[in-house]
Amino acid sequence: QVIERPAVTLYLDGAHTVRSVRACVKWFQTTSEDEFSRGTVVRVLLFNCMGGRDPLPLLSEIKTLNISYALFCPNLASLQPERFEDQTSLNTTHGSDMKVCRQNESTWRTLVSDSPTPKLTWTFDCTSDALVWLFNGRDPLVESRDLGLPSLPDALAN
Repeated sequence: QVIERPAVTLYLDGAHTVRSVRACVKWFQTTSEDEFSRGTVVRVLLFNCMGGRDPLPLLSEIKTLNISYALFCPNLASLQPERFEDQTSLNTTHGSDMKVCRQNESTWRTLVSDSPTPKLTWTFDCTSDALVWLFNGRDPLVESRDLGLPSLPDALAN
């Protein structure tokens, strides 16, 4: 699914096997080709892989996309459970989910360590925090608040 918002286009896919990630990578390359040919684009990955799956084979496929920023978060829409009560997991704790996210981030950093350009990564407590950072006040539908992290480069803000 493609969602176009002010200054940000989201390419969404819920791939969770190597085969489906490979198909997602091809879809993304084809679908986003026109946008990338029009000017400066920053590629940001928002990655979630929970449930004991090995992230390395999935991230290895994604590495070919030349991602500038990789964001990691648990399968949690918000830290305010009253907003998304039906998405609360009773099987894991937030602490254990965050540990998995940090391991996924570490896997990514190792995977791209040979890259000629630095790849920046952050782990967020929930998806909404990652989206707040990504949109950085550029969309009236996404709240704006300081998360204490550097902003995306000006290229994305234009």
